[in-house]
Amino acid sequence: MDLNQILEELDKLYAEASLDKAELRLGEWLAEAEEAGEQGIMLALYNEQEGLYRTTGRAPEAVKVSARALELVRRLGLEGGIQHAATLQNAATANRAAGNADEALAMFEEAAAMYGRLGKEGSYQMAALNNNISQIYQEREEHDTALSYLEKALAVVERLEGGAAEAATTRINMSLSLMALDRLEEAKQRIDEAMEYYRSEQGLKDAHYPSALSAAGELAFCNGEKKEALVLIKEALDVTLRIFGENAASEILRRNVELIEESIKRTEQEG
Repeated sequence: MDLNQILEELDKLYAEASLDKAELRLGEWLAEAEEAGEQGIMLALYNEQEGLYRTTGRAPEAVKVSARALELVRRLGLEGGIQHAATLQNAATANRAAGNADEALAMFEEAAAMYGRLGKEGSYQMAALNNNISQIYQEREEHDTALSYLEKALAVVERLEGGAAEAATTRINMSLSLMALDRLEEAKQRIDEAMEYYRSEQGLKDAHYPSALSAAGELAFCNGEKKEALVLIKEALDVTLRIFGENAASEILRRNVELIEESIKRTEQEG
């Protein structure tokens, strides 16, 4: 089996938003790898499968797959290495999505310690990890702490070649905490910076684009620009459905559209 060829096919399926076919192919490849005893390929495929389940709103399934991946890391004797750190980071992300915040934070901290020992403090992986840790603190409404991790992440990705996508994601995450702290001008600056990427050819295809649109819509609503907010949230919903189909995020966005429409209607009636 050729892992590079497999990953190329997966990337093509993701670009075409053929997630059902990607899931089917992952299952086929895993069965083939297991039969052939290709445990290294199995580990890579488990991590891909975890990401697919998580992004399609099936966090409990992602947690189960990540546990299999970590067990395989142990069987292969890869503890403490870069593959262990990356797999642990994926497992933490799955657990966070499943609502297991304490478990996720412990895994993230363990992965961070591994990256540090491996000399990866200034790596893309460490930046992504700081981004992920910040989201736990956002969920806990500890936004000053969340911002401290996001600033660390942004400082890293701004220095990395090809880091525009991660920098944009980080800026959007920063805007969410800034809005929660009522620092709306700073939030707008971060969203505007991120949108320079998301309005590019590459950015329009980015899986994080709906989140950026949603953040922009939230800011517009906070500023009293309800009709602009409605346009942005509707666009976020359309892009989410195009990329992922129906999932937990689309349900939230659809409800937000309804809430904004109700708020606009009330404002017009009162006027």
